[in-house]
Amino acid sequence: MIKNLHLAFVSIMMMFTSSAFAQTEFDFDTNGSSMFGLPGESSNDSNDGDFTEAASATVGDFTVTVSPANEGVKNANRIWNSAPKLRMYSGTLTVSSTGASINKIEFTLASQASKAKWGASNTASTGDINAQSTLVTWTGAANEVVFTIAANTQISKITINGEGGGEVTPPVDPEVKEVSVAEALAIIDALEDGATTKEQYLVKGYVVSVTEISAQFGNATFTMADEKGGSPVLTAFRVKGFDGADITDSNFLAEGDEVVVKGKLQKYVKGEVVTPEIAQDGGNSYVVSVNGKTADDTPVQVTKAADIASFIALADGTVAELTLNNAVVTYKNVNGQNIELFIRDATGAMDLYNTGIEAEAGQVLSGTIIGIRGVNSGFTYVLKKTSATDAATVTVGEKQDVAPVEIASLDEATYDAYGCDLVKITGVKIVGGKAQAGGDELALYDRFKTGLLSGLDEEKDYDVTGLIYDGGKTYGTELVVTALTLTGGGEIVEQPATPVASIESMLALESPSENLELTLTNAKVLFNDNNYIYMRENGKALCFYKIDGLKDVAKNNAVVNGKIDVDYEVYKLLPEVKSNKNTKLDALTIEESEEEAEPVQTTLAEVAEGKNVCDLVILTATLVKEVAYKEDGVTVSTTTYYLQDGDVKLVAVNNGKGLNKIEEEGAVVTVVGIVNTNNNAYQVKLTKSVTETTAISDMTIERKADNGIFNLQGQRIEKLQRGVNIVGGKKVIVK
Repeated sequence: MIKNLHLAFVSIMMMFTSSAFAQTEFDFDTNGSSMFGLPGESSNDSNDGDFTEAASATVGDFTVTVSPANEGVKNANRIWNSAPKLRMYSGTLTVSSTGASINKIEFTLASQASKAKWGASNTASTGDINAQSTLVTWTGAANEVVFTIAANTQISKITINGEGGGEVTPPVDPEVKEVSVAEALAIIDALEDGATTKEQYLVKGYVVSVTEISAQFGNATFTMADEKGGSPVLTAFRVKGFDGADITDSNFLAEGDEVVVKGKLQKYVKGEVVTPEIAQDGGNSYVVSVNGKTADDTPVQVTKAADIASFIALADGTVAELTLNNAVVTYKNVNGQNIELFIRDATGAMDLYNTGIEAEAGQVLSGTIIGIRGVNSGFTYVLKKTSATDAATVTVGEKQDVAPVEIASLDEATYDAYGCDLVKITGVKIVGGKAQAGGDELALYDRFKTGLLSGLDEEKDYDVTGLIYDGGKTYGTELVVTALTLTGGGEIVEQPATPVASIESMLALESPSENLELTLTNAKVLFNDNNYIYMRENGKALCFYKIDGLKDVAKNNAVVNGKIDVDYEVYKLLPEVKSNKNTKLDALTIEESEEEAEPVQTTLAEVAEGKNVCDLVILTATLVKEVAYKEDGVTVSTTTYYLQDGDVKLVAVNNGKGLNKIEEEGAVVTVVGIVNTNNNAYQVKLTKSVTETTAISDMTIERKADNGIFNLQGQRIEKLQRGVNIVGGKKVIVK
């Protein structure tokens, strides 16, 4: 397979040097910003790559000119910091030539079909446009072609062909480096823990074991080696199928198959386990070939679904052709590159996820669409895009008013009855994030970040419109809010935030509570864990979860004073505050400090009771290591660390603090860490290193005339108790 790739490249180069046409490539993913003379790339934190005026890039005889976005369009045309990097939302893209007559232009979009973006209403001033999955081709004859951009369009590169031009400009870096599994492992070994290569590689090897082939998510996870059944192995993690398409065949590959996989290499670290792998990379890693085959010629069984109800009845992972019978779009949600169209026909409602259909709320869809039956979090009636999905088979009609289904009482709002549908409930009180009426209540969820639920008056009645969502065992049926009005009309006046005087007062509130103004007085930052910031104030601790900008300024040991608007809830045992639409850091004063926070002396039993959640603690317990082995033909071990004292046993998250270096079985250790939670259970995440001096082995400690019995806190006890005892300086465990 790799030799064939070499030959293909050689053939292409021969074609360039012997033909009478010019071909030039503009690779925006490699050097887009410098090509247009921009100061940098745009991101969530920078506008350096925005086109504020028309800018041109010239290679050989050809020039590409990008205009700024049209006035009133929210997103700027720009060079983004992730591929595809040229992103346009309006305006024009002009391709011109000073010599050759342009006869073909190819626009390469995202490498994965489901992420390819090309506005269906984009037009060209002359010639014809043919959009096919990840490649859009223009053909014609002109010295200038102006493309009018009507919707989200994302381009990795443009390849221009012309007749009678000057010198040929070959593609830059036409090949991805080819490596064996051993070479890939060597590259990964040189990486820092958790790091990923910037470039992609073609890795060739044999499948050693197949962990999963997921028709639901369209990907596969497997291990590969340089020889059949060999070792060491490289994990290909959730890679897509041929050309980045979803995998729909459970027999796509098998043990012993020869494969070539394209993707970035990563040194993945979880706990103490290091896994060298071909990274998922947002779905951009995929299988190039299986046993020399580069395309899936296996017929995919497509199940016919005559309407939405028939589609919902299918099993997850089923590839289906859904017939749309005047299905109206009830709501459209755009989240970055992801677009959801919630639709309803006479039989039910569902979610069309990233199908490429360009429609707005109120428009009617007719025709057929092929996709895979799947889920999108709590929306479980979802059609997702596959390689066979073609939005062109759907007709989008005129816009009309959309009426939500009115529900008479809250207990009728179940997912089984109204899942994914747009509904309206009237005359309800909204208290603590829940709609209340007639003794019933329904959880409200601001999934689309509308901010509608902040600052509401609990004494007033509201009419709420939204989509019915399955919140699982934790929340049950929820209403994802899309619109909110006062019952009977009138203006919603946002209520002032409720003052909360301290962390202690916050912890005393009913959970959840919204629109709060928390005052912090000399709050100490115990641990900055990226999205989780733990603070203590007057002996009470709290987690600050995903507070915008806080992780960058609230360093370990810093002291925080001032006020901040937040919402509060206890989520899976962890008390936390999080951002709302009014959250800002402006009223906070954060001073760095070298004075370390003192850990609270505690016991494992107290931790298990939740007495120290979110706080920094120090405790002593027995270290227990449990190793799990995957029976997949390769011995791969995963170590979980526990702290145990008597019957109490909790997870210890090593966090690179040295538990793995303590080799003695059943060593007694003293640890310092934050008490947090995982899967509704308390655990200790270490914040300081455990050294050999903190591990008490079965060595003899000299104690003059004192062979008494002590517990782990150094207190003398009358007799042996269950758990760890220290007798005559030696550890004695009673089970």
